[in-house]
Amino acid sequence: MDATTRFTTERVGALPVIGAYLEKLRLGDIVDEFVPWEGGVPLGTLVEVMVCNRLLNPKAQYKIAEWAARSRICEY
Repeated sequence: MDATTRFTTERVGALPVIGAYLEKLRLGDIVDEFVPWEGGVPLGTLVEVMVCNRLLNPKAQYKIAEWAARSRICEY
């Protein structure tokens, strides 16, 4: 490593823990199984993103997509 080496850091906070817990609960899978949905993004994924947002950084709902993109929580 020399003086020209650059690092990028990102703050993830509790996101990995919450993500692992939601996976353990199978929340997205359960929502997808029981709720009919024809959207481009699975409804279970949307529910998980909203739960993470409410717990980590509550914003107005119209800003959730921006938060998810910055947090890299969802690839959609």
